[in-house]
Amino acid sequence: MRLVMKFGGNGVNSASKVKTIANLIKHHYRAKNDVVVVVSAIRGMTDDIFSITDNIKDGQKVSIENFMSKTRTSHLAILRNAIKDKEIIKKAQLKIL
Repeated sequence: MRLVMKFGGNGVNSASKVKTIANLIKHHYRAKNDVVVVVSAIRGMTDDIFSITDNIKDGQKVSIENFMSKTRTSHLAILRNAIKDKEIIKKAQLKIL
C-alpha cells in the first residue's frame, strides 16, 4: 500500500515530535508500505516568511539577518536533539549553515 504522510506546524517543532514522526514512518516502512513523506514548515515559519517579505519590500536588511539567524537556530536545535549520530548531524549542519 502507498501511504502519503504530511507533517508540519506544531508536529515538527521539537525533537521529541520529530522522533515520534520518524518512528511512525519506520513502522509503516517496515510493514512493507510505500511511504511518501512531505514535511512543511515548523510552527510559525510561514507567518515569519510573510512578515520578512514585507520587511524586505521596505528595505530592512537587519530583519532579514535576524530571520535567517532565528531560522538556523531553531532548525539546528531540533536537529541536534532529534539525531544521535554525530556524523549525520555534522553533514546536516554544513547544509544548514
